[in-house]
Amino acid sequence: MEEKGYSLSEPQTNPLNGVTYSFVLKLNGRIPQKAAADYSACKEEHWSMVAAVFENTSKKAMDSPLWSATKDCLAAAGFESPSNPGLLVDLVGEKPVGGDGVLSPQAKAATSCVEENALKLYPKLAAVDVSF
Repeated sequence: MEEKGYSLSEPQTNPLNGVTYSFVLKLNGRIPQKAAADYSACKEEHWSMVAAVFENTSKKAMDSPLWSATKDCLAAAGFESPSNPGLLVDLVGEKPVGGDGVLSPQAKAATSCVEENALKLYPKLAAVDVSF
């Protein structure tokens, strides 16, 4: 991307799983559609395969401070959750998304708790991507 004239923020480990990385692509005045195409091409050639292997062979777990803060937030909202750190899905019960595509009340609360606490705990985090 740098060879094409873009710049990237320093990558940050995703505190939701401990293995994926996030960063911000800085367009440096370039057209967004061209940037998207350039990013896709570079991602396919240089990133996707390496990231997939790394993500699928690494142990995933939510960062401990985020786990604790999310667990406490859920408890304050009246939801029980396991004490041992794991993944977000471990905090939301067996069916976080109903057949209608709507999040369960516990999944909605967990999403809100994670988003709120991640931004407090990791102020340099580019984004918080919650998905089930």
